[in-house]
This record gives sequence, structure tokens and C-alpha cells, in this order.
Amino acid sequence: MVTMERQIAVGASGRDGKRSLLASLWSGAGHWCSQWFGTCADYYTACALYEDLARLSDDELFRRGLDRATLARDICALCERER
Repeated sequence: MVTMERQIAVGASGRDGKRSLLASLWSGAGHWCSQWFGTCADYYTACALYEDLARLSDDELFRRGLDRATLARDICALCERER
């Protein structure tokens, strides 16, 4: 009888361990997906900003403290700092 009780206890804790492992994996995957979608949204915004700024003249970019040669890099650096 004692052996059967131990097997039941071990079996129950094994299932709980599997559940917590699955919950942990799903939680990690959910966090990763959330971060990935956030990054995609940030770079989509950066792309829209680049398209708007690229239409400006070199003089207007200069007045805003930007240079056409480094415009994309500057916008991406801004995007990365905001995360």
C-alpha cells in the first residue's frame, strides 16, 4: 500500500512539473512574440518617418540637424533608443 501511495504522489508531481514547464515555455514564447511585434512596429514607424524626411530638401534636413547621407542610420538609432 505504501508503494502505491508513493507512485501516486510521484506521478502527480510529475504532471505538475510538466504543466509548469509548458506554462513556462508558453510564457517565454508569448514574451518573445510580444517583443518581436513591438520591434516590427517600431521599425515600421521608422520607415514611415524616413519616407517623410527623405522628401525634404538638403537645406531643410540641415535645418533640422540631419544629413541625407546618414538619415536612415540616424532614424534607426532614434528607434533603438526609444525601446
